Amino acid sequence: MQESRQRRPPEPLGGPQRGAVPRAVPLAPPRRGGIRGLPLLAVLGVALLALRLGVRVVTLVKTRGAAVEAANQQQEQQQRLQQSDSRKAQAPSVLSKAQLAQADGSDGRPVYLSILGDVFDVSSKPEFYGKGSGYHHFVGTDGSRAFVTGEFEGPPRAEVLDLSPEDVHGIVGWRDFYFRTYPHKGRAEGLYYTAAGEPTDTLRQVEARAAEGARLKEEKAKEVAKYTSCGMKYTTAEGGKVWCETGMYPRKLFDGMDGGAASFRCVCMNDIGWSDLLQVYPDCDPDSSTCQTAPPLEES
Repeated sequence: MQESRQRRPPEPLGGPQRGAVPRAVPLAPPRRGGIRGLPLLAVLGVALLALRLGVRVVTLVKTRGAAVEAANQQQEQQQRLQQSDSRKAQAPSVLSKAQLAQADGSDGRPVYLSILGDVFDVSSKPEFYGKGSGYHHFVGTDGSRAFVTGEFEGPPRAEVLDLSPEDVHGIVGWRDFYFRTYPHKGRAEGLYYTAAGEPTDTLRQVEARAAEGARLKEEKAKEVAKYTSCGMKYTTAEGGKVWCETGMYPRKLFDGMDGGAASFRCVCMNDIGWSDLLQVYPDCDPDSSTCQTAPPLEES
């Protein structure tokens, strides 16, 4: 009798039979040198592409920046050339002494004045510069000196170099005021400008002296800031007085020249010393903390 072979029944679909041991499936080892599963060559390719793009962007930015800068420089140069051409086209006219004198407002003529050789049209303010007004003294001439000295008697004077640097600085300040306020009509031939309208050595000396005055004024302001100001009061019944806190003493601090006269301000000192610049008030004891500066107004 022939042996009958038993056939092994096929495994059911969906996996092994119950109770069978599943076969282990080996896991693929991770690839070294990659990022998140990317191979090393792919990472290097991406990095190289990014580097090339970055270089191109930087080059583009630099090129555009250089082009913008060159355009700005060209525009600035054109503006300077236009300003230069405008200044040449509007070169200030030069007035002779006789021409300046005629601009006194008579017979409908304009009203001009000169300060440090620069001529301004003040016709718009007849209440200040018309005949009989307070500043008619300056009209038709150069009266630079009187702007700080208040010399309204006699012929106006243009000379200022014998004044203090602070005073000359003040006159230059007045000139700046006229430049800001009134039309500039030209330059006056004479002490400060030549017949061709060029500055003279005298004007250059004035500018240098004014610069020295500005420096001195700044130094004086720093010095004054070190002192404490006095208390001040004036009434008709008591007159004027100045005072300091106990242990401090009022002194007159020289504050420069104002209109040709010495100017002072009251400061409080910690000691009773005094000097030409720090003076004791008249009829006041050096160790007093209160000083009378003006008598009471007498009743009529």
